[in-house]
Amino acid sequence: MVAGYNQSFSASALATEHLFAELQEWQIAIPHPDELAAYLARHSDMVGVVTLVAQMVRQEFQDAAHISLEVFEDPDAEDEYPTFYVRQEEYEPQMMDRIEKLWSVYGPALAGKSGWLLVTTDFRRP
Repeated sequence: MVAGYNQSFSASALATEHLFAELQEWQIAIPHPDELAAYLARHSDMVGVVTLVAQMVRQEFQDAAHISLEVFEDPDAEDEYPTFYVRQEEYEPQMMDRIEKLWSVYGPALAGKSGWLLVTTDFRRP
């Protein structure tokens, strides 16, 4: 049993390393990589969803946005989850519509997963 656990842990750690490399390639910032890695270690089934959503967000907003992936901590619900923040120099009126369109595609991929994921903006400048 212990050998299987170590093998699973190693596969999870490798998947997270691969994700981090892809995020860097797609120019998605990770301000607190240790927090994200810890979250993904606890929710290893989320790595694929995070990868999918990272691709979708970068494709939707391309180079017109600064994108960061941060672990949001909700003190009221005692919950935490990765959040993609999309920030632009100037925000167009349809910004939230574009984000909701992404949700309609990736939302179903969260069914049965151990964690959660959000794409949003805080309307700050990059």
